[in-house]
Amino acid sequence: MAEVIVELKDLKKRNESEKVSHTQGGTVLQKDAVNESEGSSENTHDDLAYKKKQRKEKWVNKMIESGIDRVKLLKPSMLKGQPTNSLEKAMEYSFRLKERAQYSSVDEAELKVIGTSMEEYAFYLIEPLKNDIIKRAIFKGKEFDHIAEKAVLLKQKKFLAHPVMYDLLRKRWARRFYSWQFITLFDLDCFKWWFLSLWTPFDCFFFPVIFFVLFVIRKFGGLREKRGIDKKDAFEIYHDYFTTPYFIFQRDTLSYLVLLALHFAMSIRPSTLHFAVVEWIILLFFLGRFMMEVYQAVNGLKNEKEKMKEGIAKRQRIRNKLSKMLYKYLSDQWNVLDATTLIVYVIILILRVITWSAYTSVSNNRLLAVAGYFYGLNCMLLTLRVFGHIMEFKKTTGTIQIALFQIIGAVLAVFGQFFAVLVAFSLAISKIRMTELSYAGTQSTVSFKSWWNIARHLFWSLLIEPELLQSSDETSSVLIQILYGLFLIMAVVMLMNMMIALLTNTYQQVEDNAFYEWSYKKAATINTYCNYHSVPVPFNIISLTFLLARYLCKKICCHECSTADIDNDPEKERHRGSAMDKKTPFSQMIIELESIYYSVYGDEFPITGDRLDHVMKHTEDNRQLIGHIAERLFNYGSGTTEGVVSDRRQKWDVKGIGILENRLSYDSCECHQCSRDYKQYHGAKYLEPLSPEMPGFEILIVEASKTNHDLILGVVDDDFDLHKIPGMEGNTVGYQVGKEIICDATTQRGNCLPKIDHLPEMADRGDLLGCELLYGRESNDDLYILFTLNGRKIGEGTIENGNSNAKRLYAFVSIGSQEISVRFKQRYLKHVSHDKVDHTSILMKQLLDQLTVLNKNYSDLKQEVQSIRSEMRKDPESEKKVIAPF
Repeated sequence: MAEVIVELKDLKKRNESEKVSHTQGGTVLQKDAVNESEGSSENTHDDLAYKKKQRKEKWVNKMIESGIDRVKLLKPSMLKGQPTNSLEKAMEYSFRLKERAQYSSVDEAELKVIGTSMEEYAFYLIEPLKNDIIKRAIFKGKEFDHIAEKAVLLKQKKFLAHPVMYDLLRKRWARRFYSWQFITLFDLDCFKWWFLSLWTPFDCFFFPVIFFVLFVIRKFGGLREKRGIDKKDAFEIYHDYFTTPYFIFQRDTLSYLVLLALHFAMSIRPSTLHFAVVEWIILLFFLGRFMMEVYQAVNGLKNEKEKMKEGIAKRQRIRNKLSKMLYKYLSDQWNVLDATTLIVYVIILILRVITWSAYTSVSNNRLLAVAGYFYGLNCMLLTLRVFGHIMEFKKTTGTIQIALFQIIGAVLAVFGQFFAVLVAFSLAISKIRMTELSYAGTQSTVSFKSWWNIARHLFWSLLIEPELLQSSDETSSVLIQILYGLFLIMAVVMLMNMMIALLTNTYQQVEDNAFYEWSYKKAATINTYCNYHSVPVPFNIISLTFLLARYLCKKICCHECSTADIDNDPEKERHRGSAMDKKTPFSQMIIELESIYYSVYGDEFPITGDRLDHVMKHTEDNRQLIGHIAERLFNYGSGTTEGVVSDRRQKWDVKGIGILENRLSYDSCECHQCSRDYKQYHGAKYLEPLSPEMPGFEILIVEASKTNHDLILGVVDDDFDLHKIPGMEGNTVGYQVGKEIICDATTQRGNCLPKIDHLPEMADRGDLLGCELLYGRESNDDLYILFTLNGRKIGEGTIENGNSNAKRLYAFVSIGSQEISVRFKQRYLKHVSHDKVDHTSILMKQLLDQLTVLNKNYSDLKQEVQSIRSEMRKDPESEKKVIAPF
């Protein structure tokens, strides 16, 4: 509008007509009105889209909380189109279903299966990130921290153990110094890593001085201009080091060790009424520890946005936020232990203040003695806290540490049963004793001490050599001895052995899922120290006090210019969220990952349990049988192919390939190139050139690896290096089986798109791969080469026909794994002789019939795998049944 006013003033100064000025001004105003209408329509569209997502979220939430019949209808497509992406929704719903299963005795198994399948969905959704560098770079952006924290909070143990998550969490742990710890011993970066690790104890005391000196150098020394704008100066590098979670963990551990040493000094000195110097230092440490724990709890929600819902009071929102903060803080078991030590010390401090002000003597001072007892308890808890956390973070000892915490629950359950048995037998024996006294005419009164002595005797009988309970009356003595014997049988033989069995079972469960459990605990530790204050205790008292004062100053002095109201505006937050949902690379990456998942699994969650393994085992056995039959058929030939390559070395030029009849396999190679490189492809070139009469060749996969990435076939010229990959250089063409790409001269010129007409099936054992030169389609510039899989076209490559070497082209097979072996034969255009066909026609007919039947069984088996998903939801107990072999 300012431009419009200036334009009107200029028109008036030039004495132009009023009509023209109104016309031009009206045109501009009309354009502004159109822009405003377009903006309002776009906002209306975003608002409607957001409300639609909210309605779908409410609908799916109702399904999650409804009966098991509706929960079984959940599909991966229902996770899409919600305000939150499908990855986070899968983790959230998985947690809610597993939590619901703990409180549902009827549908526990079914809810647990569905919840596990949703976690599997999140696991397999990020599977393509292992090989896609671009998507992985997008995933490890700022959204990764939020996803990692949510996965820890929702206890997605398998998801956190995924190789992508595990690797990115380790990089988040050490940040820019991650690569330094994997450098060789005599490298400079390795010395830097060890120096930073050893410098940590000194850093706890000298970091203020170092920060001040580096800041002065940065401010007045011009160090940044000398090193360039894009490079970080010494101040920024030290700041990165100081705020790295790994080094924060080291400084925090050293702080705990100092606090433990102070408690050790308190444990070996006598009690005094006045506060000793050690106690004042301990008070300072616990004050810093309290501020650190409060900062950690509050800072844990700095990236969390509270959903503003209409109709909810402000007090209710604050209550929800506080409960969420406490739940997130207490989700880490070490935080629970830290809170316990703080509570114990508060009790100690209260007792010490009372004894210091109200008592004058140490003798017969019970409160002072109780304070000493609590000091001993805190010393024990701190010891478990320090060494337990260090042991848990190491992979070798972490499993044992995790099992120890889970075993405590089993031990408590057994001791509960033991307490019940102890009370029962002690009451029975106590009543017999009292009856005996009454029978003998001895005066007795109601005495709790009599029962307590018997109960204590029974308890210590489990730990020391038991002594028989004596009685003056023979009948009473027999009854007491019978009850005592039954008690020993139940307590020692049954309950103790039951406890041993429970402990063994608990440890075995942890051992079976050791990596998942350890990965979850490590992720929780990384998440904790990413939200930790970098200044160690007790120096954090100064820094946190300064941060608190600055925060209050901003709240008081800058209240009018605060943007808190704008940030909490639900309408603006809604439009901002909808815009981010459309434009962020992360949301686009999630959509692409969903498409890849649906192409593999369809609109179904992955199958879980042992039944899938059983079916796949039979599938693999059937596949191997088909491979044996296909191998026998391959040697006889059919149709337009004939000629089995014999075991004549003069027909082959090989490096590291073993040849037995027409079978090629990976073999050792002692050439200089193989001894120099860690891994090398070995190649075999058939020396009879390809020609219009013999335009191609076929290979049958006899043995295959799990990925087939190390099998390549193609066409090469005379000068090709047998250790190279065809298609990557020179006038050659190659089809990389596992990667499903065709490389030729065009890819060498920068066109790296795969030359695949459609997405073929992954080649496996028993599959037939073909390569043929299309001489009928040759042109002045290119000669086309066709690749096939089981007779179906995969794609085409080209060779420059103008090159003189193109006149002599050879079949080439490259193998890079000992798990792979193939059979080779040339493809001729002429038909095989009738005598040969008659000689083998009966056997070929029988083998072809068998192959047809097995192929049909294999197709039926694949259909059964697809149907198992729905069948397992209907009958989760069927997972335990045994499937009859085909």
